[in-house]
Parts: sequence; structure tokens; C-alpha cells
Amino acid sequence: MSDLKLSRETMQDSPKTVVMSIAGEIDQTNGREVETYFNDLMDSEKPHHVLVDLSDLAFAGSGFFGSLLFWKEEVSKAGGLLVLFALRPEIASTMRIFSVDRIVTICSNREAAVKKVKEA
Repeated sequence: MSDLKLSRETMQDSPKTVVMSIAGEIDQTNGREVETYFNDLMDSEKPHHVLVDLSDLAFAGSGFFGSLLFWKEEVSKAGGLLVLFALRPEIASTMRIFSVDRIVTICSNREAAVKKVKEA
């Protein structure tokens, strides 16, 4: 079983912006846990924007990259943005291979991600 830590914080109330942090590794044994956590976040927090901190994500299986596309669609339906930030080089490289970087907004750090949603 892979080490995985999920957390979230409300960054601002109007428009509601939530930062979801994913640390550790996402693989076939815990990928469903990540999806459930995101769905719970959307249902309970009802955010306009979701920022995803991937600075401590060491590994992600292919299923996670598919989930990101679904998450983008869900946040877009609410009129908001899904913004990923602080990707490690190996995660960023995999996103390029799967062309996820062409569909999902990616920023270098938290400050850039906050600026991106403020411009939206």
C-alpha cells in the first residue's frame, strides 16, 4: 500500500476557493480514495475554484491523470477553474506525455495559481 495524504483548506470565501493538497503516491490501490476525496470536497465545500497543490506528489498512476480531466469538467460546470500548481518534474513530464497539460491549467507555485483564479 502506498503512502498517501490528502488535505484541504478554504483559501477564501467569495468566490469560494479551496486548496486541495495531495502528498505521497497515487496508484491503483488508492486512486479511488483520491477521487472520493475530491467528490466529497465538491459536495461539502461547493467551491467556485479548486487549486490542487501537487508539490509533495511523488508518483501518480495513469488513472490519476484521467481523473484530472473529470475534475476540470466538474469545476468548470460550476463556472470556476481547476488549477494545479507546484508539480515535480516527473509529474509534469507525465502530464506532457498524456497531453493533460494542454487541457488543465498548471502554474509554477501557489501565488501564480491564486493570481490565475483572480484573473478569471
